Amino acid sequence: MALELKAGLPPEAYELYRQHLACLIGVPTTQANEWSELLAGKCLPITALVPLVAVDGRLLQSLASPSGGDQSGLLLPSDSRVLMNFACALALAYTVFGEPEKAIRWMGKPKERFDGRSPFDLLLDKQEGVSNDVFEMLVQVAGGMCA
Repeated sequence: MALELKAGLPPEAYELYRQHLACLIGVPTTQANEWSELLAGKCLPITALVPLVAVDGRLLQSLASPSGGDQSGLLLPSDSRVLMNFACALALAYTVFGEPEKAIRWMGKPKERFDGRSPFDLLLDKQEGVSNDVFEMLVQVAGGMCA
């Protein structure tokens, strides 16, 4: 992700984002740093899908290996990236909007800025860099730049 969330958010908001992310992917808060640090050569456990699929069932359909990556119970690296982008954006939306329901509603609503696509649509698009637009807009909303 080109956008550095830590630099784009006030410290208290960044800490709240990390707490939301830790809950969403089931890791200790001390490990819920930027997504690139979490994914550095690692694969997420299949169990990390459970809370996120409940938010948007299309997430499962977007993965190359919905039944799992290998015998160890880990997702493939490409699926881990999709899942992590989704989790990070959702954690940031929870932080920005303060309530999961509002965040999910905003993430599912088409945006003119995204040519009528929703943030969830962009996050499920595997095209390189598309999800960065969602993070950028969320940071701008947090800063009061747009809605």
